Amino acid sequence: MSNDTTDKKIETTRRDMLLIAPEDITIITDKSHFLYDERVNLPLDKYMVANVKQCGVKTPIAVKRVDNQYIVVAGRQRVRWAQAANEELVKEGQAAMKVPCIVERGADDDLFAHMIFENEVRKDDPPMIKAQKAQAYLARGHSEAEGARVFGVSRGAFRNWLKLLDTSSDVQAAVASGEIKPAAAIVLAELPQEKQVEAIVEIKKTKSEKGDGKKSTAADAAHAAEKVTGGKTRLAKQTSQASKAPKRKQLRNALAAAVDMKPPSARLIGAVLAWVLGDSDAYKAEAEEISDDRKQVLVDIIAAGKVKMIKTVKAE
Repeated sequence: MSNDTTDKKIETTRRDMLLIAPEDITIITDKSHFLYDERVNLPLDKYMVANVKQCGVKTPIAVKRVDNQYIVVAGRQRVRWAQAANEELVKEGQAAMKVPCIVERGADDDLFAHMIFENEVRKDDPPMIKAQKAQAYLARGHSEAEGARVFGVSRGAFRNWLKLLDTSSDVQAAVASGEIKPAAAIVLAELPQEKQVEAIVEIKKTKSEKGDGKKSTAADAAHAAEKVTGGKTRLAKQTSQASKAPKRKQLRNALAAAVDMKPPSARLIGAVLAWVLGDSDAYKAEAEEISDDRKQVLVDIIAAGKVKMIKTVKAE
């Protein structure tokens, strides 16, 4: 028996809900079309593919029906993830999935606005709330691997969220307020909680002295951890090494310089490999010493964070 009072409070709009194979849904790639979105060219997120493969698509795709074709209005990434998940399912001998779709009706301008607001009017959970949800999911008897798939992230990222809960209330408050980045908190998580408190004080002191309003990074946390403990933690050492690691552009230029030599310099190529492994001094020494009968030299290899090369200079 219906409740007349309740029924009067409910307004209904006709919207068709369909289950459609993602392969039968069209994603616009023509840049001149009003439903084209540059996000269609984003790299495929393998972690979200794993999420969809396990959980399916729960949020309906908004589509526009044109003749016998269903065109995506909003939900391009979900369609792409479902297509990739189906490829894996079929290879494994499992049934392919279909995705829920809502057929939207309306003027082109309304559909264009729908496409925009669904992508732009959204906000991710703050890091500490993600960490709490991750912990709650595990408490229900699930594994970290399952949790990573449900959240659509790597297992490493999932574990890092959990590490945030191992930090002191001061560190968690600093993450929540945006004073420090989650990566900085993960470095501090290796310290005893009383040392974490000291490290946060040190970070704030350093920021105040520098007049720096940016979020403190993992490198900042590593420096603070070293100061309050008198030594480096495992993550602090890794962070310090990473900060000294060469950039890809530097390595590309360094290798190009070695290969362009006539003949190519095996010694310099070996020095580049040593640089990759963290020995920048060996590379710098080799680059400064090397020369040939055409007086080809490389100097100032590591200067202002960039690789600089001096072109071939012929002997007079």
